[in-house]
Amino acid sequence: MAPFLAIQLQNDPEPPRRLKLIQALNFLLCRPSNQAQAPLILQILLRDLETEPIYCLIGLQTLQGIASVSQHLASGDGPRLIEQLITAWPQIFEWIWQHAFHLDIPRPLSTDSDSRDYLSTTIKILSFYAGYPALLRSAAENEMTGPILLSARLWYLKAKGLDTSIPSSIASLCRTYINSSLSSPDEHCTAFGFAAKEPRINLSPICSIASLNDGVSSTIGLLLRAPSAEFSAPSPDLSSIAAHIGIIVTLSRARRFRYLFINHHSCLIITNTLVSLGNLAKTASDRSVVAQCASLCVKHLCLVLEAAIGFEPILEALDAMLLPALVKCHAQIPQLSATEHDAASLLTLVLSKYLIYISARERVSKSLETIAANGFEQLLAHRSPFAVAWSAFKALAVQRAQIQERPNRIKNEIVCSNIMCRKSKPKGSMATCGRCQGAFYCCKPCQVEDWKHGDHKSKCGIPYERKNFPIATRDLRAADEVFRRDLALRLPDIRAAWTTRAAPAPVVVFDYTTHPPGFSTTTAEAHQPHGHASEKQALFWGETVGMVERARRRGWRRALS
Repeated sequence: MAPFLAIQLQNDPEPPRRLKLIQALNFLLCRPSNQAQAPLILQILLRDLETEPIYCLIGLQTLQGIASVSQHLASGDGPRLIEQLITAWPQIFEWIWQHAFHLDIPRPLSTDSDSRDYLSTTIKILSFYAGYPALLRSAAENEMTGPILLSARLWYLKAKGLDTSIPSSIASLCRTYINSSLSSPDEHCTAFGFAAKEPRINLSPICSIASLNDGVSSTIGLLLRAPSAEFSAPSPDLSSIAAHIGIIVTLSRARRFRYLFINHHSCLIITNTLVSLGNLAKTASDRSVVAQCASLCVKHLCLVLEAAIGFEPILEALDAMLLPALVKCHAQIPQLSATEHDAASLLTLVLSKYLIYISARERVSKSLETIAANGFEQLLAHRSPFAVAWSAFKALAVQRAQIQERPNRIKNEIVCSNIMCRKSKPKGSMATCGRCQGAFYCCKPCQVEDWKHGDHKSKCGIPYERKNFPIATRDLRAADEVFRRDLALRLPDIRAAWTTRAAPAPVVVFDYTTHPPGFSTTTAEAHQPHGHASEKQALFWGETVGMVERARRRGWRRALS
């Protein structure tokens, strides 16, 4: 199939059909059996870039497709293809850059959506080109740079402390272009990493933030795949990687609650970047740049994961060996251990509260085994912020791992949607909300209570969105076991706190960002469960600890969250 498509690509002059062929080939090239077609596709790309400017958009996707082949190829052929790609980059980028100067890249169509896609593609191309700082520098210093690059030139010179050398006419034109092109500083982000220091500054043309996020993430992946002991190519340009990670951090800051689903997809690439940086730390000539990159990676993960974007990104980051990468980076980069506080916050404020779930605990246990085997834990700077946070996190993880999972004896068992109930029954025996068909109840009273006093009334009828990342029943059941244990341990303290109040507060809230978990008491009216996790962690006291049954009969509603 791949050879046939390659021949058709070579003979078909229509850009829309060529674009579809490229997309199909990118999928097929991921298969080792089609690896021999990659050089042919690259030759077609180079020829097209010399003759047809409109193929620039197609060429970008071809680059990404060929670059992704290496991870699926045998070790003998992978380095050869990557070397060919690296050798071809200067020629490709030189062509792209020269045409971008004069805005000679034609727009495929004139509709608004296609125009936005065109501008997004241009930004992604420039992002690829930023991997060559020498060419970027010469372009930024060229006073003939076209309007689309004036903002990059202005901020490049500002970053170098050369503001006085900017002709007033160019600076004025640049500012006019920026002001006329951008409607909201939160809606658009810069195409270069200078805005990482000033997240509200936006220097790119209007473009799709999703496309920009995807393009920058792909660029980081390409830059990180370039270095290897098997390749003759030089080490990656770490300053370029830092600039691209800075863009990701900027995207995280820009209305992060609105772009949570987009940012979720960048979490995995940033985690993989952190793993690669840990591998580079020992051999890098300038560890301060590696430290800068690692610090930006951790900052992004803190910004996004702390925003409670869901359970799935946490599991994906742990699967990608986030914890071993953190320990390895802090063990090998003294600058990072001495100054980095975001990593400590990531452990204590974000990851620790997910240890109530068995899926997270299993992954953390696997990571702890890896860390124990590689020996980097012993190299952490004594009493550094990260070392202290790591010690507390590890102790909590070990303690949580000792809590046994309650056996599931019933197939297809689900939990009652009334967060004050928590009973589990087979799905077929549960009552379903007749309006949304998305809530299940073990009995009619639970359904009535959830409608009157819970939050289902406000959510009923809202279409299901995948970004909610629902927590599995197994994890909810395991969380119940944690609640039961902690409630029994802290019950004397809770009773002592109640004796100091005129009337015992009916709700106790546990804080799982500390070890041992802290607690606070409040009234039922003031208690507002927040976030996707806490609203599924409420629990009737009477279902947890028999010692409070008498209090429950007196009418006190007890919840644990």
